Amino acid sequence: MSQQFIFDKSTASVVITVLDEVKDTEEKGIFKFRCHLTPMDIIDTDAFYRELIGVRPSESDRVADRMAYSLAQLRYRVIDAPEWWKKDPEGRSQIWGGHCNKNVVVEVFNVAVTAETLYLEKLKKESKHARQILEEKFDSGEIERELDIDDGRAEDQEDNSSPEPIVLGE
Repeated sequence: MSQQFIFDKSTASVVITVLDEVKDTEEKGIFKFRCHLTPMDIIDTDAFYRELIGVRPSESDRVADRMAYSLAQLRYRVIDAPEWWKKDPEGRSQIWGGHCNKNVVVEVFNVAVTAETLYLEKLKKESKHARQILEEKFDSGEIERELDIDDGRAEDQEDNSSPEPIVLGE
């Protein structure tokens, strides 16, 4: 299912509809994601992941590892969410989404990763367009070129900092 993202600066809002495979119920609501994590967000996300999974992640169950990773990422990516995501009806989990079934957590995580990917693509297109406009103004003499534009353009460089979507069956 493709989502319709609404971007506002470095955030994205989207309606997520997901079937809870355990309860056989459909959950739906608007999520607002942070599309760019600061260096401290990245460090905090990693620290929280290690807090959830323990000091030896390599010894953890694969599903537990993926859930810990997803929930840690979502803790810093989800800005707002529907009540069914925020509140554990049994009061057992204080972590948003921590009470949801694993397929729901994975779906929300994958949408958050998609939001970030689309946001970065949008920035690259905007940057490329701005460069083209500048080049045209330089070429026409409308503005003077004081510095050469770097030939190692950002759109040609691969960014490996985004997390990969998760598939439970792997």
